[in-house]
Amino acid sequence: MGIQAGDNPPVIVAAGESLPGAPASADMHFRIGALSITTLTTILLQLVDEGVVSLDTPLATWFPDYPHADAINVGMLAASRSGYRDYVRDDGFIEAFCDDVFRIWTPHELTAITFSMGMAFDPGEGFQYSHANFIILGQVLEAITGDSLRSLVQLRVVSPLGLSALHYREDAALSAPVLHAYTDERGAFENATYWSPSWTSHTGFFTSDMADMLALMRALGSGALLSESGFEALTAPISVGDSFNRPDFYYAYGVLVNHPWISQSFSFGGYDGIATYLPGYLAGQDLTIGVVTTLGPDLENGHAKDILEDVKSLLGIPPADP
Repeated sequence: MGIQAGDNPPVIVAAGESLPGAPASADMHFRIGALSITTLTTILLQLVDEGVVSLDTPLATWFPDYPHADAINVGMLAASRSGYRDYVRDDGFIEAFCDDVFRIWTPHELTAITFSMGMAFDPGEGFQYSHANFIILGQVLEAITGDSLRSLVQLRVVSPLGLSALHYREDAALSAPVLHAYTDERGAFENATYWSPSWTSHTGFFTSDMADMLALMRALGSGALLSESGFEALTAPISVGDSFNRPDFYYAYGVLVNHPWISQSFSFGGYDGIATYLPGYLAGQDLTIGVVTTLGPDLENGHAKDILEDVKSLLGIPPADP
């Protein structure tokens, strides 16, 4: 767990074990899953800031053969409003994943499953979180710029923020020291640390330590990488009225807004985590909190959010609405 107030150095603590008999430490590395999604949408809005693309630009500009590409624009992809279903809900995908957790999936294989599932709703007429939206958004970013997503992340996020432990990597490696993760999603309780992250494609290739995760969340949550209008777009209530989205709690462009908090959470191969940002706290300082847990054999679900609420309580911060 890590806490950072303003420009003060973060306070990071660790408890429990990474491996049996091997204590967890504050400098360990882990996968940060959906924080990569907020990074992708931030890069998109940087390009919008620069006049390179518009949120209204149709997907058909680059991928005319994709279903409904004329009706789906890049803003719909970033806000999960395209209507594309999530391949992780497909029984065939689940079976294939469980049969071989080390399989290398290609973006084409994953989007093909989504396209075979049909549409959840007409483009722009609803909300449904789908990994496929962000795989396609990653392809769009590469098509717009001519650069690989790895290069874009390095140039536009990692280097400007001076991050050294955050990496975009397409293999299953993690920098040492490693926080090991465990899950029973295949029935048996097992170590999932080095399962292939390729089943998420662009939505799960980030690894980090706690210090860099806090720095990334602070930059994303404060709009430090965007213009004022770009940040307003990132957090716009685009999906309010659809699904769970309401004015004080909604999914914007790849980020969850729970006024006044801005957050992203992830559950990924035995890791359960949340990173959250509060614009003003004590003496006008902003506050960033990150929690990452791994599953134990008696835990059906992760408990990062529960720990976060305990931390807020200790700090005298009212609990957030669910």
